[in-house]
Amino acid sequence: MDTPILLSFIKELSAEVDIERIQRFLNAFLSNFFKGYLNFDVFIGEKESEIKPLFGRYNDNFKGVRDFFITCKTSFVGPVEKIGTYVPVSPSTRFLFYYPFYHFRKFFGFIIIEFKEKPGEEAISDLELLSSFLGSIFLSSYLYEKRKESEKRLEISYDLALFSTRAYDPEKIIEYLIKNIYEGLLNIESVCFYEVKGNVIIPRFYRGKDEFSVVPIELSFPGEALKRMSTVVKERELVTLVPTKDFIHGILYIKKKKGDFDEEEVKTFEMISNTLSIAIENANFVKEIRESKESLEEEIKKILEKRAQEEKMALVGKVTAGIIHELKNLIAGVLGVSEIIEIREQDERIKELARAMKEEGEMMQYLLLSLLEISKPFTLNISENSLEEIISKAVSLSKFFIKGKRINFSVNLPHDIKILCDKIKFELALLNLFKNSIEAIEREGDIIVTLRRNNNYLLEVEDTGPGIEREYIDRIFEPFFTRKEKGAGLGLSFVKKVVEAHGFKISVSSIIGKGTKFIIEIPEKFIKGSTPSKG
Repeated sequence: MDTPILLSFIKELSAEVDIERIQRFLNAFLSNFFKGYLNFDVFIGEKESEIKPLFGRYNDNFKGVRDFFITCKTSFVGPVEKIGTYVPVSPSTRFLFYYPFYHFRKFFGFIIIEFKEKPGEEAISDLELLSSFLGSIFLSSYLYEKRKESEKRLEISYDLALFSTRAYDPEKIIEYLIKNIYEGLLNIESVCFYEVKGNVIIPRFYRGKDEFSVVPIELSFPGEALKRMSTVVKERELVTLVPTKDFIHGILYIKKKKGDFDEEEVKTFEMISNTLSIAIENANFVKEIRESKESLEEEIKKILEKRAQEEKMALVGKVTAGIIHELKNLIAGVLGVSEIIEIREQDERIKELARAMKEEGEMMQYLLLSLLEISKPFTLNISENSLEEIISKAVSLSKFFIKGKRINFSVNLPHDIKILCDKIKFELALLNLFKNSIEAIEREGDIIVTLRRNNNYLLEVEDTGPGIEREYIDRIFEPFFTRKEKGAGLGLSFVKKVVEAHGFKISVSSIIGKGTKFIIEIPEKFIKGSTPSKG
C-alpha cells in the first residue's frame, strides 16, 4: 500500500470523535486495501480485569471478551507486548493480527484484526503503522464518548433539581427523571422506579424494552439493594435506593444496552438517586404547606361567610323587630276587643267566634315572639324542663300551619323525661321542624316523634313526605337556602343554630317517595328521669 494513502486515511480518521463513524471508516478501509480481511475488534481498559469491548463482535458479550482474551493471549507468537500474528487452534485457516495500545507507557487496550490468510510482511508493516496511530484515536474517541455520557448524567441530575423547584408532586418528579434517563442517555435499555409496599416492590414508572411486574422483595434483584441497604451492580444492571427521612421511598433500576457499569457511572447514578430523594422530600414538604394553606384559606372563607350571614341576620333582626312591635300592638287591640265581646255578648255563636278570634290572636302573638327570638342576638337560658310539655306545645302551635291538610302526629316517649335546655328556643326549634314536615306533606301524612337511646339520646322527627333530593340534602341547613316559593330559608338554619348552641347534634336522612327523618343527638348528661333502653 502507498504510504501517502495510509497517512491520509490516518489524518482523516484522527479528526473523528464519533466511535461508530470510526468503526465504519476503518472497516471500509481494511476491506479495500488488505487482502483476506474479515473483521476487527477493539478492546479498551486500563487493566486486564477491566478490559471492555469498544466495538466489534464482542460488543454485547463481556464474558465472550474475557474468554476470547484469555484464550488468544496464550496463542500469540512471542510476548503479548510485541506485535505479531498467530494461528488460533480453531479454525486453523484464520489468522489474527494483534496490536496493544499504550498511553504514557501504560497499557489501555488492543486491536485484533482477523484475516482468511496470513498477511504478507508489507501488509503487517502497514498494519503496525496504522495501529500505532489507532491507539490514540480510539482513546480520544472513547474518552470523548465517556465524557459526553458523564456530562449528560450530571445534566440530568441538575435538571431534576431544577424541575423539583417548579413541580410539587413527587410522582411528576419521578416520572420526569425516568423519562430523562431513558431519552437522554443513549446506552440505556431500560429504567424503572419501584415503589416499596410491605414485602413487595411495585413498578410505578418505567421506560424501555423490559416488562416490569410486582415482585416479592426476597426474590428480586432490586430487593438485594434493599436487604444490603446499598447500591447493587450486576454486569449491565444497577439498582440503588431512594431513601427519604423516615423510610425507603423506592428503588431506582437501570439497565444498559452494552457494557458493564464502571465506578464513575455508579457514583453518578447514586448522586442522581440522592437528588431524587431530596426532591421528593421537598415536594412532600411543599405539598403539606400548600394543603395547610388551602385548609386555612377554607377556614377563613367559612368565617367570612359566617360573619356575612350574621350581618344579614342582624339586619333582618332590626327590620323584623320594628315590624313585630307594630303587629303586637294591633294583636293586643284585637285580643282586648275579643275579651270584651266574650264578656258582654249574650249570643253564644258570637261568643264562640270571639273565643276563636282570641285563640288565633294568642297564636299570632306566640309566632311573633318566635320570629323575634330568631332575629335577635342569640343567648341561652338553660333550665330543667319536661320534654313532653315542650313537644306538646310545639305540636299544638304547629297545627296553625296545617290549613286543611290531614296530618296525624304520633309522639312516643316516657312521661317523666326531663331535659336541660332553653325552653322557648327548643320549642321554636321543634316547631320549625314540624312546620317543615307539614309543608313537605302535600295532602295527608304522618309526623312521628320518638326518643331512642343509643350511646346518647336520639330525638327523631320523621315524616311521610316526598323526601329531599340528594343534591340538596347538604344545603338544607344553610341560611336563606330554600326551594319553597314563599320560604325565607331561615327555619332549618335556626333549628341547627339552636341545637348546636345547646351542645347537641342534628342530622338528616331522606328517601325519595318515603319521607325524611331529622335526628337530634342529645348527650346523656342533658337527660333526666326514666329513659328508654338502648336499641
